[in-house]
Amino acid sequence: MINNKLLKPGQKTTYLNKIGTRHDGTYIGVPLMAIQGNYPGPVLGMATGLHGDTFEGPEALKQLFNEIDPNKLKGGIILTPHANINAFEVANRVGWIDYLDMNRSFPGQENGYVTEKLSLCLIENIIQQSDYFINFQGGGKNYDLHSYVGFFESEPNIKSSLEFAKIFGIPTLYKSVSFSNVLRLEAYKRKIPSLLVESGGEGRCNDLKVEQIKIGIMNVLNYLDMKSTQISNLPETYTLTRSPDDEKEFIHSPASGILKSYVQVGDYVKAGDIIGTISDVFGKVLETIRAPNEGMVLISRTIPSINIGEWICAIMKVEKTFNYSHKGV
Repeated sequence: MINNKLLKPGQKTTYLNKIGTRHDGTYIGVPLMAIQGNYPGPVLGMATGLHGDTFEGPEALKQLFNEIDPNKLKGGIILTPHANINAFEVANRVGWIDYLDMNRSFPGQENGYVTEKLSLCLIENIIQQSDYFINFQGGGKNYDLHSYVGFFESEPNIKSSLEFAKIFGIPTLYKSVSFSNVLRLEAYKRKIPSLLVESGGEGRCNDLKVEQIKIGIMNVLNYLDMKSTQISNLPETYTLTRSPDDEKEFIHSPASGILKSYVQVGDYVKAGDIIGTISDVFGKVLETIRAPNEGMVLISRTIPSINIGEWICAIMKVEKTFNYSHKGV
């Protein structure tokens, strides 16, 4: 259903779900896109663009929307490529109207700030209509990111949450510890199986990452028996990561200054390893940053200017590396 209307079998549609207007009278809202297959089946909901400086997810979803033939689809797809259009307009993590982080603003509220209104729109128009859900995020302008798929260990109503994550085809998996007020937590509350796909960063739209996301979505559609396509690009080896025992995977900067990082995403570090320094404007080293725990660097800041309290990087504990047979998939 979109705009309170049921789609007909074989129909595609786009719609701007309006929540208000700007000063010049143009509408503020959430762009929604939906496909109704010709055959019965589940509904896959997808959302990206919660932060306005991530670009691979939005591009992948728009391309797939144009490429999928509804006459060969079972069930339906409903998505937004740009959940936070106000942030996208200024290519920033947060929107220019209220400066709230959308992915810390759920479930939203009808009589709240613009970002909270938009957040509620996602709940009502995507989450509540979905049988399965995928949220796509990225590193934004300031961070590089090692692609990974996050999942909840105790995911409901699916064969295996780990199996769901593996089928996307990205070799690094993450046992999620969800922040409060994030979108995917709303799916979990409603017992809707969900994935978090993190891919892309540094304020770019990398074609290889776009293709990686598209292939992963097609694999999921096959896995859910929504589309008869060949599952492809599955890795031979997976790395399973999780948050450290104290659940503090992000290292926050102890000072403001110029960050020089000694690690890249995908690197494995040991506790105590020097991973960077922070200097002042005269070049004097103010802080030497050491890894608090061993693990894999999944996110790393690439913008040198940093303020006290901002993220330097994220280090996830490696639980195991394993091979997986795809026979019968």
